[in-house]
Amino acid sequence: MPGPDPSTATQLDLIAGHFGKRLKYWRLTRQLTQAELARDLNLDGSYVSKLESSRRRPSLDIARQCDDLLDTGGELADLLTLVATDPGPPVATVGAPLPTISPTTARTTALPAAAPAHATVSLNRLAEAYAEVAATMGGHHLGESVERQAQEIIGRHIGSPESLSGGLLRTAARFARLAAAIRLDSLDEAGALYWNDCAGRWALDGGDPALSAEMCARTAIVYAHRDNAPTALTLATRAEQLAPHAPTATVWSLLAQAHAHAASAEPDQTTGALATAHKLLTELDSPLMANPSTYSDNHLWHWHAGLCHLTLARHDIDRTTNANRALDQLRQALSEVSVYHTRELALTRLALAHAYLHADDPVSATAELTEAATLARACTSPRLHTELAQTTTILATTTHK
Repeated sequence: MPGPDPSTATQLDLIAGHFGKRLKYWRLTRQLTQAELARDLNLDGSYVSKLESSRRRPSLDIARQCDDLLDTGGELADLLTLVATDPGPPVATVGAPLPTISPTTARTTALPAAAPAHATVSLNRLAEAYAEVAATMGGHHLGESVERQAQEIIGRHIGSPESLSGGLLRTAARFARLAAAIRLDSLDEAGALYWNDCAGRWALDGGDPALSAEMCARTAIVYAHRDNAPTALTLATRAEQLAPHAPTATVWSLLAQAHAHAASAEPDQTTGALATAHKLLTELDSPLMANPSTYSDNHLWHWHAGLCHLTLARHDIDRTTNANRALDQLRQALSEVSVYHTRELALTRLALAHAYLHADDPVSATAELTEAATLARACTSPRLHTELAQTTTILATTTHK
């Protein structure tokens, strides 16, 4: 019987690593030794040690037992259910129902009096693990868990002491940002805009205007890709106004402006916004994207600059020049992606394939498309599989003219 695909095995190992770290965190939080937890699980004494050091992959049943014993709120089982389904091309959940979050419907369970700092740190680490898995596999099977966490955090925020309220709102905003990205990955733009709005509002109320500005800019970029440049420009301007003293907000605003100008086929304004954004980016003393993030500042810059030049090429604005500029930027973006982040690698190679097509190089476009298709086999991203199919059709049409 053939073994698992190597890339799938790598993803399983990655999740096992996250599981081990979170299991150890919860075990120590509950003040249990490895032997004590193993005894409660009716397992050999070395089993917990092997789980925590990633020398053994956990089963879903064991994860659920650990969740019950350690009172984790289902976190450990959630991590494992991300790979419980076949990683083949999924069906996009366009228009999936959105949750209702309000004081009357949110959960109102208060945080334990002795555990506020524990809870916030734990949730932030969980968000980091979710973001890592989404970058590796795609977030298609992750969205429900992330959105549930955001709702529960808001429920805990209601009625909490003022000293805890801001931290909970900021944590909820980070989960909402990830939920928006997952909705976008699932081809649900309306859902992405909803969660962007939640993240922006919660971040602002929680005292993080820079994150609120980022979310406003991200919403602007969605509208730019819808070819609604006027709305995109309005939102891009508002992004900077939300955090006028935060350099990261200014950079995000400029990136959103560049996308909007590219969508309007305005090359001078596009390159001007990109040049100013790049200058400010080199002067930042904090990351452009706050945790949880799997993206370096260099990757974010090259990715957005590459997409803007690609948009100009699609509008036949100095097509060859902008296609080559897109290639330069996207190659740099690719070099900044971790070898473990399969989805990000595949999406970047797809963008490169489009840039090569606009540069009249179908041979190189085919090579990038082939690489992307190989990577996509291990991903559950509807966006990736849809764009892969579309690009394949475009390339076939171009090469048979």
